[in-house]
Amino acid sequence: MVWFFKDVGGRVAHSGGVYLDKKYTNSLEAMQQSVSNGYTHIELDFVFTSDEKLVCLHDWEESFEYHFDRPSKGRVLLEQFNQLVTEAPYKNCNLNTLHRFLENNTHVVVITDIKERNIEGLRQIFEYFKDANNRFIPQIYGIHEYDIARSIGFDRIIWTLYKDNSSYQDIYLNSISRDLYAVTLDYPRARSYIAWKLRSNGVHTYVHTINDLYRLFALKFIYGVNEVYTDELAPSVVSRVVNRIGLNADR
Repeated sequence: MVWFFKDVGGRVAHSGGVYLDKKYTNSLEAMQQSVSNGYTHIELDFVFTSDEKLVCLHDWEESFEYHFDRPSKGRVLLEQFNQLVTEAPYKNCNLNTLHRFLENNTHVVVITDIKERNIEGLRQIFEYFKDANNRFIPQIYGIHEYDIARSIGFDRIIWTLYKDNSSYQDIYLNSISRDLYAVTLDYPRARSYIAWKLRSNGVHTYVHTINDLYRLFALKFIYGVNEVYTDELAPSVVSRVVNRIGLNADR
């Protein structure tokens, strides 16, 4: 059972984590709550403002309207975004406030999710943060982005497959031939047992987005997955559950 618990610190708080029962906030409050719940890895969504600055938001349409309670008219300037944040019930981060958060939480690593213009976004992050290589793990959406992300300066890279239609054979061959931090699978792909095959070749795997405890156990014990992205299965919460049912690491 010990291997199950060795991976717990790497569980990923999806979109910053949950805050006041709300998901996808990408907010400083959610991130701080995630730290309190035992996370060290936090995934954040990034989008570009109309003046080409990255901010923490899932999208400029539905997510914008949900967070800021007003109709979306598309991208806004960074200054306008910051003003909206001051009026919101929780504070979406920009690169400056994210920098302060990371300074105050030196053990936290951010996993990027930049769905549009990913490489441009990674360049901006690397230029803004002096220690970007240590504090960020970029996700790439196709293996063709791997060499570019490495050339920017990132050593740890996650190949996430939710926008990628690669075959199982291509996933396996491309993963074992590169020095990836991890491969992120969706649940159906994970159930193919590919994680065991990757794991036997030293490739770490995640699955997104898992909020069911029994599914988490199945992914780890049956399908060989290392960890998951989650909104609700915080390390501290899961640890209490497994200790209650007698699966603690000391047994």
